[in-house]
Amino acid sequence: MATQSDSQLQMLVEKDAIRDVVLLYCHAMDRHNQELLAKAFWPESQLEYGMFKGTGAEFANSVFTWQIESGLTATLHSVSNSLIRITGDEAYGETYFNAYHRIKDASGKEHDNIVAGRYHDTFAKRANAWRILKRRIVFDWYRDYTDAGDWTTGFLGINHDTAPVGSHKEPSWATLRPLIGG
Repeated sequence: MATQSDSQLQMLVEKDAIRDVVLLYCHAMDRHNQELLAKAFWPESQLEYGMFKGTGAEFANSVFTWQIESGLTATLHSVSNSLIRITGDEAYGETYFNAYHRIKDASGKEHDNIVAGRYHDTFAKRANAWRILKRRIVFDWYRDYTDAGDWTTGFLGINHDTAPVGSHKEPSWATLRPLIGG
C-alpha cells in the first residue's frame, strides 16, 4: 500500500518529468534540432503561437526555416516560474519564458530582441512519457534593441579568443547530444 510520502514523491517525479519536456523544447529551439523539438509534442498536439497555429510536428518542420527567413541568427530560451497541476495522466501548466533573439535585418545589421511571456500547456502521459498535447503562448512584453552585442570586442575580457562563445552550431553539442537522447 502506497503511503502519503510515496504519493508525494511520485508527484515530484512526475512534475520533474514534465519540466524536462519544457526544457527539452527550449534546448531544441536553441540548437535548431528539429528531431529533438518534435519529441516534445504528441503527434496530434495543437499549438497557438500567434504567428503559427498547427501541430507540434508541423511547427518542428517549419520553425527553423521561418527563423532563417526572418533573419534570426541565434536564440536563447529561458524558463522560470512554473506551476504544474497533475490529474491522472494529464497535467496543466503555466511556465514563464524569456526568449532572446539575434536578428539580422535586410541591410545586414544585427540587433537583439527579447520576448517574454507564458506557455500555457496541457501535457499528456502515455507509455510512461510526458509530452505537450496543447500549447498556447501568451506574450507579455518585448524589447527590441537597435544594436547587438559584439563578441569580437567582447565583454569584460570575454571574446572569441578567450572563451567559448556559443551558437547552435557549437562543436561541444556532439558531446551533450547522447546525454539528452537527441
